[in-house]
Amino acid sequence: HSQVELVSGEIGDDVAHYLAQSEQTRSAVLLGVLGKPSGVAAAGGMIVEVLPGAPEEIIDKLESNIAGIRGVSELLEEGGTPHVVERVLAGLDRQVKEIQPMRYRCRCSRERLLQHLVLLSAEDREYLRREDGTIDADCVFCGTHYLFTQEELAAQA
Repeated sequence: HSQVELVSGEIGDDVAHYLAQSEQTRSAVLLGVLGKPSGVAAAGGMIVEVLPGAPEEIIDKLESNIAGIRGVSELLEEGGTPHVVERVLAGLDRQVKEIQPMRYRCRCSRERLLQHLVLLSAEDREYLRREDGTIDADCVFCGTHYLFTQEELAAQA
């Protein structure tokens, strides 16, 4: 466990400061959310870390490229993540190894949540139990709702 003071209240600045202080890693954190009257038009981010032994001229070029970025959210709106990567790595020799689309996928399951309920103390389970003996539970990550019967809970106990 480590603790690092927040330096600015800006998430990107504070995460970069954390990486520098606790991980001793030179890094930049680029974050942006572009709001429009209709909602969020673009949101995303990138962490750029310098690997050990990186030549100073490469680091200087990266720093120059990043300093020239005025708004990450605008870059995301213009061309998505590839556009941000292109701006950050402009003028640097690079080779793309793999590209995969990003998506959020919750790995919750009925069985997994049931195992968590079984680990609760009898007192905590009783607190959650409804009048009919069932327990309602929601995944905090994706919001999927589960209803467990008395029989299911008893079979796992």
